[in-house]
Amino acid sequence: MPRNETGGPRNGTGFSGNATGPPGNATDPGNRNDRAGRGPNVSAPSVNVTVPNATANDSVSVNVSETAADESDVAFSSVNVTPTKNGSFSLDVTASEAPIADKTPTRDLSNGTEPLAYLSVGHSIADRNISNVTFRFRVDRDRVNDSERDEIAMYRYHGESWNALPTTLVKTTEDHYVYRVHSPGLSEFAAGKQRPKFEIADATVELTTLSVGDALEVQVRITNEGDADGTFTADLVLGGETVADRQLTIAEGGMRQTTFERTVARPGTYEVYVNDFRVGEIAVDGSAVRGNNATSPVLTEDAETVGDSTTSRNTNASVPGLGAAAGLLALLTTLLAIWRTQ
Repeated sequence: MPRNETGGPRNGTGFSGNATGPPGNATDPGNRNDRAGRGPNVSAPSVNVTVPNATANDSVSVNVSETAADESDVAFSSVNVTPTKNGSFSLDVTASEAPIADKTPTRDLSNGTEPLAYLSVGHSIADRNISNVTFRFRVDRDRVNDSERDEIAMYRYHGESWNALPTTLVKTTEDHYVYRVHSPGLSEFAAGKQRPKFEIADATVELTTLSVGDALEVQVRITNEGDADGTFTADLVLGGETVADRQLTIAEGGMRQTTFERTVARPGTYEVYVNDFRVGEIAVDGSAVRGNNATSPVLTEDAETVGDSTTSRNTNASVPGLGAAAGLLALLTTLLAIWRTQ
């Protein structure tokens, strides 16, 4: 998850398009290839630059804002490379909101992250001769709402997998969120919106054989393996009918447990599911209440338990023995009246 930094960027602001390296590390623009296109896997505009006689430990800034189309929701502004040795090198930078043909790996981003844009940086300098890489990109506020702005992250493809990079929100404007990214090297990159990724880890039913009027108790455990917090809706399905639901807010990497408890209203055999997770099958014996004409398999909600919260129960049931006590009191009152008349 990106860090939120209140200070502005140290080397310029926004996307002026005039980023330059320090003295001695000027960039020499080469061919600019405008291979425009959009789609699931496209050719895209690129910027080719040569850095002659770079000085060790001095950062070189490459303006890549020309790779962005005017209507882009996500755009990169600059790539900054710090070499560890003196020498010349070249960079070939391509950016696109769609996967870049022949460059972007086909593997999905981790943990259900939604991809927003891609950046490819071809380079003649080896990663071992680079001490630091930083770059900036912006995301339209129409694409990301306020609650999601801290869920934006940059990923680098390395070691046959996408790896999340330190991504910092450095500026908020009227139209954009601006982020700075640190990377240990150059490669294929992707900006993404991190998402929760829920999984029903386990669900059990307390009893598989019940009588009409007995409570059906189903325990469910849900995990969030994603990289963002989220809310999961758990539906209890009995005999193909959704009879209850719970909404659980689960932190990234977290787990919540909930318990459904329901009174079964009519006999039969029912498949029990939570969402599309099959819990098991229950058999309900109807001999205890003959003539029950209920059409729903579940009559009432008796209890709810979420995590460690307390259980709330219905209080409408009659008090046992209350009718008998009232009859006895009436009999004693009658006998006392007879005694007084004698």
